[in-house]
Amino acid sequence: INENKTNADLFIFKDKKNNNKNKNSNNGSALLSLNLTNLGLIETYINKINNDIYCQFRIKNQNTAKFIKNNLNLLIYYLKEKNLNLKEANFKHIDEKFSIISKEPNKNLDKIDFKSFNAQA
Repeated sequence: INENKTNADLFIFKDKKNNNKNKNSNNGSALLSLNLTNLGLIETYINKINNDIYCQFRIKNQNTAKFIKNNLNLLIYYLKEKNLNLKEANFKHIDEKFSIISKEPNKNLDKIDFKSFNAQA
């Protein structure tokens, strides 16, 4: 991007256990990892349930966290244009552990520790 070194990874998660029950399900999850020259390392776990969006950010640079927090209104605006609602946005330092937890009622998912998570082959 703009002749700067940038790394990006995107992982999409699918609930295979309930695949047959929810063939028309509009829900999904993704992990986006960006390492940008000016913003540093940002990992975002996005969970979509119906029209509700839940985001968990892990950020290395505190100035980047402040920048994203100060511009959440843009994210809210762009999501609303697509008939989506940002219900929650959490921020953690990249070294802090946190788990992927479903907000979907009555659904028990195992917690995945990001420190041990590696989806790359």
